[in-house]
Amino acid sequence: MDEEDRNNEIKNFVSEMLKTFNSFNETDNYKSTFPWDEFDKKLRDHRMNKNNSLSLLPHIIFQDLRLELNILESLIHRFFKNKVSSHIDDIQNLCSFPLSHTISQSKLTYSYIEESYKALTGEIERREAKSETTDVDCDEHLFLQDLYELSKEILRGFVLKFFRSSIGLSLKSKCTVESEENVKKKLLHQRNHFMNNVTMFMNFTRNYLGNFSEYLYACDFSNHTRDKTYIELERMYQVMIENEFYLDKDGSCSYNCNTKGEHFKPHVDYMCKDLDCQYMGAKFEICQLDDDVRRYQWFKDGNNNVYGNNTNCSGKMVTYNSWYQWTTRYCDYCLCVCTAKLHREVHNEITAISFQDQVSDTDSSKVVLDLKFVIKNNTIYVEIKEGKLLPHGKIDNNSVAWKALDNCTIFDNFTFCTYPPLNGLAYGLTTAVKDFGYPEYLNLDDIKASTESIVTGVRFRFAGDFNTHPRYKNGSVEMQIRLTDFDYLTGKLSKNHVWISSNNKQNKTELLLPNPDNPIKSPKNIPNLKGNQFVKFKVSDLKKDAGQSTVPFFDARPVESKVLFPLKGIGLFHRGYEGFGGFIAFKLFIISPQEYMNTDLGVTNSVTPASINTDWNIFSGLNWP
Repeated sequence: MDEEDRNNEIKNFVSEMLKTFNSFNETDNYKSTFPWDEFDKKLRDHRMNKNNSLSLLPHIIFQDLRLELNILESLIHRFFKNKVSSHIDDIQNLCSFPLSHTISQSKLTYSYIEESYKALTGEIERREAKSETTDVDCDEHLFLQDLYELSKEILRGFVLKFFRSSIGLSLKSKCTVESEENVKKKLLHQRNHFMNNVTMFMNFTRNYLGNFSEYLYACDFSNHTRDKTYIELERMYQVMIENEFYLDKDGSCSYNCNTKGEHFKPHVDYMCKDLDCQYMGAKFEICQLDDDVRRYQWFKDGNNNVYGNNTNCSGKMVTYNSWYQWTTRYCDYCLCVCTAKLHREVHNEITAISFQDQVSDTDSSKVVLDLKFVIKNNTIYVEIKEGKLLPHGKIDNNSVAWKALDNCTIFDNFTFCTYPPLNGLAYGLTTAVKDFGYPEYLNLDDIKASTESIVTGVRFRFAGDFNTHPRYKNGSVEMQIRLTDFDYLTGKLSKNHVWISSNNKQNKTELLLPNPDNPIKSPKNIPNLKGNQFVKFKVSDLKKDAGQSTVPFFDARPVESKVLFPLKGIGLFHRGYEGFGGFIAFKLFIISPQEYMNTDLGVTNSVTPASINTDWNIFSGLNWP
């Protein structure tokens, strides 16, 4: 080969390398997008929120990583832009660039950067350490996506370093008389070294991110506000004090508060479908509340036994005494547990849970991101937060919003709903059992996708009932979720959906709530995450709460993760404390990026002298979402 041909070969080689380098920096999958300042601020804010005296070591490690990666990128850009590009026609200058010219000023070796990343993740994990007696930290997943994106940025630095070194080695071989076979061996060794280090780094990242729990839920909370932080089945089961004159239709006062099988006077019959009564004495002093969820703040019997907290009275004090009937019997006052008759239009009674589907707008590529219990029309609904799914499991933040519920007016056995115009329909009727139900038991299940699916809907039904026309009129209520297949890399949703529920419908264990007080009085609430359980709604403890609450309550707060994740499942669990009724809450099973990382780069099979000689697409093996 004469000198002119050699110079043309060098020039063509360098031109191709410039194109590859420019393509690498312009491709969305490879160009640098990591929000350095935002992550640094998040680290600092988290330190302030946790404990301002915590070590600054994570910041120091992070800033060192940032500095080294920036130096590396700056030097390599300078090499390609200022030297190679500027001297592409000056072969003598091109051949004078030393092999390690741009790398020698950087500490960025594979082992250095991997150890720095491990140190950073270790410091973050140490800050998140929890004792066995505390609730899971609601910030546990705060850094999950950031650490994944940072690992991609580090991998990008690995690739740039390898690319620069490989080009330097190849350029040197073309500018000297070194044998082609010797150069190929060096390139093969260098690429194998690169791929092995990348594989080890990716495996560490995948394993580390895999240590994060697969679910999220809101942390415990103490400043409770009715219908904002919690919801209860109001007056569904509640203690009431009633004279036995009204507890049988004849008013005979002859049953001594034994109401089994009796027919009640109209006003009692209107309130209660069932009464479980007992004789408690001839006299009651009562702090009575009008137009309130609670009938009584507290009361005291004739033996001065106090039921509830009698430190004050926010209502009015009334006294009930037995009275003598013309039949020569005393008509005593009975203490009864009233199971509410279902009057959904009564404003201070909530006894129903909606069975309506709550689904995201999949035609606009939206998926479920969060959910919460809300009250509307004296009914407990699930409201969903939806957002547009983007490639690689990301969410378009500008599309995120809570999806509005239907506009309905309720009546006892049906609900009249107005809808946006749809196929000429402007309204519809929702009916008991089909569109809402009255829960006595609630299954506490975890429901997760077993395939490449994503959550696009949620609803409640009687357990095992999936039909449009329901088979069951009572029983345990269960949660069901709608799943839609999706492509992680493109963010595209399938047109097909399927509703699923827990496979464990038999042999569930009852979550017992002995002597439960009102949950908002609890000093703390600890999550019970055991599976295959159910809970029975019941009246609160007579002595502690005057039997005025139906427990457990519902946690009305969204999970509100600071980082948005698409969901692969949803669960229900109970959070409570011994001696209190606790709360039913959601947990969200997230799609974590580590689940889609391919760390099998096929180093041994894919790297050969022939592939090095003919294929310069060094990024082809890196399937890193």
